[in-house]
Amino acid sequence: MKILYCCVFTVVFSLAIASCDSAAAPWTKVYGTMTQVFANSVSLWSIDAKLKAYYCLRPCTGNWVNVGENMVNIEVDAFYSWGIGTDGFPYRKGMENSGGWVKHSHFPNVIDVAATRDSYMWFLHTNKEVSWARHYIAKLHKVTGRFDQIDANSQHVYALNKTTNVISFRPVHGRGQWRNI
Repeated sequence: MKILYCCVFTVVFSLAIASCDSAAAPWTKVYGTMTQVFANSVSLWSIDAKLKAYYCLRPCTGNWVNVGENMVNIEVDAFYSWGIGTDGFPYRKGMENSGGWVKHSHFPNVIDVAATRDSYMWFLHTNKEVSWARHYIAKLHKVTGRFDQIDANSQHVYALNKTTNVISFRPVHGRGQWRNI
């Protein structure tokens, strides 16, 4: 019995190691020099060095499609892709690359965006201030603090201050205060 257990363990362990081996995983070359990549369960989005946005349906086999110009950031939530244009405004497009980019001119001076599956949008502005809104509602709620980068999940928004090297977080629904990690 011990011999059988040992053999089964060895085979399963070997398969697990092989499946985690990065040398065995194929990598797909993309167009140009990509500077950012964004993913959800359905698609990949990327921005290249010339600020062109690309889309690839998962599993991505290299069929990247140019879907826009002048994008400095992209965020993908459960329904939409949100791009930040060089003009500082957010743009929205269907998650599976459906429709055109829709400009949201009531959210100005944005340099970073974090979107959640529960319809919360967090914005980092050029003055490093942070605000949030619910999808489809044009009212921005400002919060205290100055940061350099933001991201969010279904429970919290996270913000990085590169000067102090501190990451802070707070509830994604906008209530509560920043706490440091």
